[in-house]
Amino acid sequence: MHSLPPWDLRVVLQALTQPPFEPLSVATLDFLTLKTVFLVALASGSRRSEIAALVRAGVSHTQHWTQVSLKPSLDFLAKNQKANLVAQAFKPIIIPALGPTLGPGLEADKSLCPVRALKWYISRTDPIVRDRKKLFISYKKGYFKEISPITISSWLKRTIRLFYAKIKPQDLDAKIESQDLDA
Repeated sequence: MHSLPPWDLRVVLQALTQPPFEPLSVATLDFLTLKTVFLVALASGSRRSEIAALVRAGVSHTQHWTQVSLKPSLDFLAKNQKANLVAQAFKPIIIPALGPTLGPGLEADKSLCPVRALKWYISRTDPIVRDRKKLFISYKKGYFKEISPITISSWLKRTIRLFYAKIKPQDLDAKIESQDLDA
């Protein structure tokens, strides 16, 4: 069984504010997908199966994108649900935008807003969705099947590993120490 080494969320979030993840207007679809899935997972606290089951038809947002509501496919059954309880509907995932809640001096953190990432992701993927129903689609060229929970897991792991593969351990320790001093 492969597991991730210890990692620091602050370091990954910092990496998500920089190239190749930002600016979103020039980020490739694979990096936009990785960032969006990671931020949605973090903001929602949802399991990989719940994220994989989200459908485009279940996405709604407020007029100025101050919050989004995400719903899974109607046939989705969560790990902790019983199949014979049809009335036990899955509650939508509500994610507020970071912009209105950020205080002074935190404007740079807007690049970590899951609602902003979702808005970009939906806009960028609408032309290539075809007949797929799920919100998140594969960024592999020529792959038109629906994604699975395993795909979500691999994307989350890839997002974490991307930054750590490029940094030396001593540089990482120095980066974490400097962030601790800034806090």
